[in-house]
Amino acid sequence: RECESQLGPAGISMVQISPPAEHILGDSWGIRYQPVSYKLESRSGDREAFIRMVAKCRKAGVAVMVDAVLNHMASPFVYTPRANRGKVCGSDKNTSKFTTQKCVGWAGTEFDNRLFPNGRPLRDAFSRKHFHHYPENDEANCGLPPWTNNMHLCDLEGMPDLDTENLEVQNMLADYLFDLYEIGVTMVRVDAAMLIYPESLAHVLQHVPWDYILLEYYPDQLQNDNIKTKALVVGSVTDMSYGLWISQTLLDAGSKQDGFVNRSYAFRDWLRAGSAPRVGCGYKACGGEVPEKNALVFLDNHDTQRERWK
Repeated sequence: RECESQLGPAGISMVQISPPAEHILGDSWGIRYQPVSYKLESRSGDREAFIRMVAKCRKAGVAVMVDAVLNHMASPFVYTPRANRGKVCGSDKNTSKFTTQKCVGWAGTEFDNRLFPNGRPLRDAFSRKHFHHYPENDEANCGLPPWTNNMHLCDLEGMPDLDTENLEVQNMLADYLFDLYEIGVTMVRVDAAMLIYPESLAHVLQHVPWDYILLEYYPDQLQNDNIKTKALVVGSVTDMSYGLWISQTLLDAGSKQDGFVNRSYAFRDWLRAGSAPRVGCGYKACGGEVPEKNALVFLDNHDTQRERWK
């Protein structure tokens, strides 16, 4: 509806949407980033509603960018009801850390620890062999944080890390993305892309002629020139420093002790932000790690404006 009544008439050419795949149950924004299957059934609606939405947006001249979670699947922890939040689901007993409550997704798909046997064969039926894990122990893996661990192989916040070097996994991810493309999605944002080897991600994305590919990266990861070079071959990246630069440029106006400074000239640089180098800017954020032609800039997003997973 917004595409027809607001975005299209306003001349907005693209809208990014939350991950449309089936996710865990809960009331947090973060549940959308814990996929249980690649069925297009989420708290935003079912497959038919998604198809209608994409068609209406395209008719209004608004392309759809899907936020795709390709790095991991859902962790076996309860988010709702709150009485069981944080407990391991699917246990055979109820304790302070475990519950007999089933691990289940929004569309009713049941799963277990690093095990998604109720998915569709060759589409989203992941077994433990499809995840990174410790040698000789496919039920556990290293974790992130700490960030001293291998960010491409370890589990983020307890969510099982897909073995994106595995050809079978790559094909299943590519199948999900191709389904979105056939519906009419022409742009993709890859959530947590910095946690996937760029080479592996390229194999997944290459099957679709995307109009735009956006990879989620944080500044720290882009300080590695080798990783940055490879990432920019795959697509554009998020410029997390842009909003900080804007706020520093406009709001840093001195102090009560040192006196306030007239910084009206900063508005000139701010108005040229999208097309001119950040000349004369003395802040660390001004020298961002992302070349402007490869950057998606924004003031804030779902990660920066909320406490993670809350």
